[in-house]
Amino acid sequence: MTPQYQHKIPAPMAWRGAEIRREDITVELSPRQVAGLEEVLGRIEKAGLPLREIGPAQARHPTLDATLEKIWGCPRKQPDWRA
Repeated sequence: MTPQYQHKIPAPMAWRGAEIRREDITVELSPRQVAGLEEVLGRIEKAGLPLREIGPAQARHPTLDATLEKIWGCPRKQPDWRA
């Protein structure tokens, strides 16, 4: 069961469902970007990497880098979420 918090969580990433608009959380990919994403996923699958070993470096692709930069900031500067 999802925990129910009685007090506001003082974190910038805390949100409520009603505060999220579809256009704030969706990204439309071009056919080239979809192909790039499929290529990235194929590389990861071929390498046999477990989820905990997949990081930003494995997601690099020329057709995706600019989009990822717009979403997250420069992918090279993102913290490693596996830490």
